Amino acid sequence: MIDMKTSDYQKWIKLQQEAVAKNREDKSLHGKRFVGDRGYLHFDGRVGIKRADGSNETDPAYRLLTSSDAIANRSFFPFLREDQRVRKYRDKSPITSEGNARRHDQQFSTIKNRPIMYASHLDASVYSLYSSILSTHYEQLVLKQGLDNNVIAYRPVPLLGTGRNKSNINFAKELYDNIRNFGEDAGLLLLDVSGFFDNLNHKRLYEKWCLVLGESELPDDHKAIFKNISNFRYVFTHEAYQALNLDSKKLKLLRQDRKAVLCSPADFNKKIKKQNLIRKNKSGKGIPQGSPISGLLANMYMINFDIKVKALVEGLGGEYMRYSDDIAILLQPSKLIGVYEAVQTLIGDEGLKISTKKTECFVYQQTPGTFRNVIRQVEPKDTLNSKRYPQYLGFVFTENDMHIRGNTLARRFRGGKAFLLKNERWGYFSLAARKTGSEAMPAQVEGIRKKIKPVVSEAQNVRTKRNRERRGEVNSSKLSS
Repeated sequence: MIDMKTSDYQKWIKLQQEAVAKNREDKSLHGKRFVGDRGYLHFDGRVGIKRADGSNETDPAYRLLTSSDAIANRSFFPFLREDQRVRKYRDKSPITSEGNARRHDQQFSTIKNRPIMYASHLDASVYSLYSSILSTHYEQLVLKQGLDNNVIAYRPVPLLGTGRNKSNINFAKELYDNIRNFGEDAGLLLLDVSGFFDNLNHKRLYEKWCLVLGESELPDDHKAIFKNISNFRYVFTHEAYQALNLDSKKLKLLRQDRKAVLCSPADFNKKIKKQNLIRKNKSGKGIPQGSPISGLLANMYMINFDIKVKALVEGLGGEYMRYSDDIAILLQPSKLIGVYEAVQTLIGDEGLKISTKKTECFVYQQTPGTFRNVIRQVEPKDTLNSKRYPQYLGFVFTENDMHIRGNTLARRFRGGKAFLLKNERWGYFSLAARKTGSEAMPAQVEGIRKKIKPVVSEAQNVRTKRNRERRGEVNSSKLSS
């Protein structure tokens, strides 16, 4: 029997069913599955939507997802942690065109480590359910404060007349158009919150959670979610594989079985828990990147900041938007310094910092229609930021057109030859060119295609040869039988 308040469960499961049905019909979505039925291995088995939708009311998954008391008393599995190492390619001279020395990370390739956490399949379903519950309350607050077009990440922002939601491409295009149509010279601040997810203060997050719900204390089920998402526990994936004696061949076989789990409950206790492989976040700050609820919690955390910065910037006749940790502010050039200092103070009030080395500051001069880098107006000591054009959400804004950022191009083609054969690698760029009306993007992509054409051809030949060999083996086995 359902005891979830105001039938929150029914609303969530309906949205999940609609999403699954849409993903089956729309091939461009690449077959995304129900949140509990994703393809990674974990300490529990995958949870198909039929297990969660009440088709079998005795199913433990359904009984958990429809009971606040059960969730309040649940023992959550630790997250599995994988560190994504992203290489940023650099090959620049040690001196800028203005004669200033570049930092090491501006001259040479560097590697950025990004920890991604994977919740167990049933836990992911629980986090998704509570993300839906909180989202209802958060969206009411967003509408009340007029933040619908200011907070643009981790929430649906409808694209009018299409039945779809806006993406980073739409948001970048809107900002570009607003800069050029500002009516006078436009000052542009592009800011990055340093270590965003890793530095969200738990005490403040609890207060914002209560604010969004309109409660002085969290209910027991919400308190359980808060506890497990703040003081989260995790196991490094490679350590789990080693402890469970899982090599690449065994893992490949497991991934082919939809019902597979990494280990039995007995092995989890013996080889993971008792071997002290479970680590715990005790820092008092930070939430895991990658869980179904993390993005919404980050938005909730920033609610007071968003309200104050919106009032400040729009009060000066400007525009403000925030996409996760990327902040864009458009206003009169004379207001840049004051607003920059105010934003630094306001972000500090939330226990966060602006990454000064990633700060960009430009003035777009309507006549003759050019961008001018004025970073030293807001950061006088920054002699290293010599960018000619502003960059936002993976795009470069030039005088005449939008371009794809170089790092965005490189990131799309990392992962080996097999990835270069996937159509979606090219589809994103085609979509971006179509949505923005850019004439430069197709030329960029064509240039990349020519460079990697020999690599792709070789990969295609290897794949064709392998497929022929496999067909030959099948035909020979049929003849022998």
